[in-house]
Amino acid sequence: MGNRITIAELNHTRMELIAIVNERFDRMIECLEKGSEYVTPPRERVIPLTVNPSIFKRQKPVAVLIGDERIPVTTWAGVLKAILTHINQFAVHHERLMYLRGKVAGRERMFLSETKEGMTKPIKIDEDLYVEAHFGSEGMMHVLVQRILNVTQFDYSNVYIILKS
Repeated sequence: MGNRITIAELNHTRMELIAIVNERFDRMIECLEKGSEYVTPPRERVIPLTVNPSIFKRQKPVAVLIGDERIPVTTWAGVLKAILTHINQFAVHHERLMYLRGKVAGRERMFLSETKEGMTKPIKIDEDLYVEAHFGSEGMMHVLVQRILNVTQFDYSNVYIILKS
């Protein structure tokens, strides 16, 4: 399957877009009924973490949405930190992240480590848990999903990246 988009992913994205349109129209109708002015929300795109990571190239993140929690971010390193900090709160995933330290590596450096030594742009997630953030958006999201989240068995189907439009 690899990088190919599945029918399920397309249907999931379609449902998300329909929900966004419905929410905007509901807000406009509500404003008309109340006689108040409708303020156009900032233009944002909500992208599920389940998509091919190439979609994130040359995009600017503004937040991570995990369930109902919106976490403001300004960089892809912030996205990485927000997601890993969130999953690290769960004991089972914390243990799996700790187990992965020193085992998830690229050609030149570790992605997860117990120290920041040897990392170009380390981000501290927890005591003795650092992640390498010296990647482009596509590479970073690929490593996060394929090499960390899938291995820790974290269900990221309810995780979205909010991008500037």
